[in-house]
Parts: sequence; C-alpha cells; structure tokens
Amino acid sequence: MSLPTSPTRADAVRFLQMASFGGRPVDVTNVQTNGIPAWIDQQLAAAPSIPFVDRYIRHRRTDTGSSLQRAVWEAFLTAPDQLRQRVAYALAQIFVVSDVDLDQRDIADFAERIEANCFGTYRNLLEVITRSRAMGYY
Repeated sequence: MSLPTSPTRADAVRFLQMASFGGRPVDVTNVQTNGIPAWIDQQLAAAPSIPFVDRYIRHRRTDTGSSLQRAVWEAFLTAPDQLRQRVAYALAQIFVVSDVDLDQRDIADFAERIEANCFGTYRNLLEVITRSRAMGYY
C-alpha cells in the first residue's frame, strides 16, 4: 500500500487516529503539508517525552487519586512523541504484569522501560522488560 503524497484532511485525521491518540488541528495540518512519511520520521527522531516515573512522581505529590493513571493519561493527551506513546501502549497490551502486591512506582518503571525501548529491537525490548522488578514479581 502506498501512502498518499498529499493526504487530504480526512486522510490526515484518519492516519493520526491510528498512529497517535488523535491529532490536534496543528498535527493534521502538519501531516497534510509534509506528508505521512515525514510525520513518521519526525516522530521517530523525537526525543522521549518526560520519563514515565517522573510524571508519576509529580502526580503522586499532588494527587489524592491514582497518580499512575493520571501519568498515563497525561502522556496520551499531551506528549509530543505521540507515535512512541501509541506503540508503547500497544506493546503494554502484549507484555503485561500484575499490579497485585506491587508498588505503582514499579509499574511506572515497567511502562517507562517499554516506552524507552519501543522503537528498538525486539530482543532488546524483551531483555529490558525481563529485568524489570515488575516482571520479576509477575
């Protein structure tokens, strides 16, 4: 399947719905102007956003509810590296751990490991996840 060189607005919106957690108007314009391959290249080159554990700790200091859930949704809704967030989310549906008898910080570290290594090799991802405390408990 070839990618459209000049995607329509509908094409850009549909693409961003699949490759991110939904694009903002500026993202749709960016995809329309530069094309889908350029957007993917930008996303692959983007540095990871705020480390997951740091987001969790920041929310833990101020929240009375689930700091981990707030950290997850903050990344999904505001992180500039949307492709990384979407791929990490998909991998987190494959590589799972239980949060029973486990600290939320360990779960946050597990999620951060997936996020940091989601564009690398499968072997490296398996090694990093296997060595996590959360997977050890699981």
